[in-house]
Amino acid sequence: MPYPNPARGLARFSYTLPRAGMVRLVVRDLAGRRVRTLVESEYPAGRFDSSWDGLRTDGSRVGAGMYFVDLQADGSHVSRRIVWMP
Repeated sequence: MPYPNPARGLARFSYTLPRAGMVRLVVRDLAGRRVRTLVESEYPAGRFDSSWDGLRTDGSRVGAGMYFVDLQADGSHVSRRIVWMP
């Protein structure tokens, strides 16, 4: 899902939804704390792309390190690691 990995500047996430429904895409730190919510909305079925610029919700930059990208959609949950290199 995340590419490139490691990422610098901008990370992209591609995902396909088999059915319409609520989608939530969240970046978390190693402690599980929410860094930023990228998507939280209803989506139709189809293929989608989202991106992350390495910023927290408050606009500050994250530090170098490992993060998790959590996708919740269609009653399922997928988590992937991403390494951020500022």
